[in-house]
This record gives sequence, C-alpha cells and structure tokens, in this order.
Amino acid sequence: MERRERRHHTREFKLEAVRLAAVGDKTKAKVARELGVRVNQLRQWRLDFEEEERNHVQCRRGSECPARRQVNPVERR
Repeated sequence: MERRERRHHTREFKLEAVRLAAVGDKTKAKVARELGVRVNQLRQWRLDFEEEERNHVQCRRGSECPARRQVNPVERR
C-alpha cells in the first residue's frame, strides 16, 4: 500500500469543519466524508479548540503548549 502525504489544513478550515459537524443537519460521518477527513480528526479539532477557549491560549498541535503541559506535583531530588 502506498503512503499518502500528510495534508495540512488551515485554522479556518478546521473551525468551519467543526461548526458544520456541530450545527448541520448532516451526521458527523457525512461531514467528514465530504471534507475528506476522518471523524476522529473532527473530534480532535473540536477538543483542541475547546481547550484553547478554556485556557485562552492558541496552541499548535504537536508543539509545547502551556495548556497541555502537565505539572508534576512532587519534584524528585
């Protein structure tokens, strides 16, 4: 099987995709199919945007983000 190159979507595309999945008459699966993405990708984008909204921080997936950083309550010495 041949590997496909990863596609990169703009923030605007992701926001519109999440909006269509949330408020449209179509199912999430149908929206995902029409946009050429997987349903799990729509879900992950929605979770990312919700996290950004909660923390008022815009994060890039895969980068170090203060909102995603987990704090270890006990430091080892």
